[in-house]
Amino acid sequence: MRTNQLTIKGTKNGLVINLPEEGELNELLVQLEARLQATASFFKGGRVALQVGQRDLTREEIERIGSLLNAQGVSLWSVFGQSEVTREAARSWGLETEPD
Repeated sequence: MRTNQLTIKGTKNGLVINLPEEGELNELLVQLEARLQATASFFKGGRVALQVGQRDLTREEIERIGSLLNAQGVSLWSVFGQSEVTREAARSWGLETEPD
């Protein structure tokens, strides 16, 4: 199984989007938007946790992802990752983060 693929899984707490650590963010977001649009009725009204591994995301990048999700009727509620930069950016936007 490739670990650098964008995946979306359903869990009892909502959806989990695995954003690979590798790859250009703009390209990954185009893939994500296409996947969400292809099955819009399935995702509409859902809530999403974003799993990013070691990827560093800024507050602006997280806001951009949140806006993309909102446009598809999905809300971002948490960002899970090992990067402190990403966790701090997520907390500054009021999102939950994975405990240490």
